[in-house]
Amino acid sequence: MDLLAQIAADKEEADASSDKLDKIRKLVEEGAGLQETIDSLQAALDSTIGRFNRIKQYELPNIMKEANVGKHEDLDGRVKVKLESYVSGSLPKDEHDKERALEVLVDAGGGGLIKTELKVNFPKSMHNQALDFFARIQEILKEEQYQPMEDTDVGVDEPEFKETVHAQSLQAFAREKLKKGEELDFEALGLATGNVVKFEFFDDNGKRIKKKKADSE
Repeated sequence: MDLLAQIAADKEEADASSDKLDKIRKLVEEGAGLQETIDSLQAALDSTIGRFNRIKQYELPNIMKEANVGKHEDLDGRVKVKLESYVSGSLPKDEHDKERALEVLVDAGGGGLIKTELKVNFPKSMHNQALDFFARIQEILKEEQYQPMEDTDVGVDEPEFKETVHAQSLQAFAREKLKKGEELDFEALGLATGNVVKFEFFDDNGKRIKKKKADSE
């Protein structure tokens, strides 16, 4: 290749490289701008959700209770709100408080919600013993009676035995008590209760509009 051809080839390669760098710069600038827009929109969304939560969890419930109003319709029937009770929480983590909570639950007629968990971890080398243990448990449940099991070799972790109540089941039980006006020691059960306003939206034909769940729900 002669000198002029080499110079031309080098220039073409430089132009191509420069063109790619220009594209890289443009894409970087566009990406940076989009990220700034995303950050701005996210901040605005977080602020909007926070304001909406305050309205439906504090301001509206308080003023509706003061006005003795349980329901309200506005904007030509396109928005309806309803004051509802909520229950949140789960059994206490502290074992002493948890034991007390289970006693309260039983006294309130919720003993059927209590589930007993038994967990035993076997090392890999004791896979067959684990299968045998599982078979024995199934047999015990089938016969509905307890049969002592033989001692196993050293290596099995100490079994974990605990009584639990699924949080959603506990909350549903408490909501039913609220609905019936029956007393319940919410604090002992690790639960909190209060009021929240539920929003429903309708189109011009009176058809309910299903809203996508957001962080506020």
